[in-house]
Amino acid sequence: MNGRVHPDCGKTRGAWCALILAFVCAAGAPVRAKDADPSATAHRGAGSDTIIDSRRTLVAERQAAIARGFPPSIVNRQALVAVTYLGFDGRIHRGQLLIDGRLANDIKVVFDEMLSRRFPVGAVVPISQFGWDDARSMKENNTSGFNYRKIKGTSRISNHAFGQAIDINPVQNPYINGRHVSPPGARYDPTEPGTLTAHSPLVKLFKARGWRWGGDWTSVKDYQHFEKVLR
Repeated sequence: MNGRVHPDCGKTRGAWCALILAFVCAAGAPVRAKDADPSATAHRGAGSDTIIDSRRTLVAERQAAIARGFPPSIVNRQALVAVTYLGFDGRIHRGQLLIDGRLANDIKVVFDEMLSRRFPVGAVVPISQFGWDDARSMKENNTSGFNYRKIKGTSRISNHAFGQAIDINPVQNPYINGRHVSPPGARYDPTEPGTLTAHSPLVKLFKARGWRWGGDWTSVKDYQHFEKVLR
């Protein structure tokens, strides 16, 4: 070659340089917000994969209870406690429990312990969503607190009527009186997940905070039931 550059070669080289420069810039350019995957952005915005099982408000719960004819003096002492727990589906759920406000902290402490120990819970939905029907709630393995009612088969007012009792996982922890088991078809097997026993850390935690456990009763066994009488 003679060292001289043909005019067309200069133009060609310039075009190739521009093309290479554009490719490099595009490869190193940051992804702009409008180019991001919208589904990924929405997922991050949700902040959690927690399943919300109950979205009631305390006002709505109190209104429903008073409309049902429950004593306002008792109803107005209730608090709606949000609790997080591991479901039997292996996912994290958020539910709500209506309980005497003075016991709200106890409930939070116990549910925190349940979650840390991966103790599964069936559901935690205010019993108003079952028409205040304890049998329906138990059948759905629902953990419940306040329900102004009598003790089944008696004329005595239950401690649930004051929001001073809680029933946990009724299907795994049934009420047993002789041959009668409630809910129907439930079976008490201490080896099953979600079951409470005398050696359960959760039972010990409840007792340490002043609660009594129905599993300690002699004439009947109410393994789901804890109560702390304040009145």
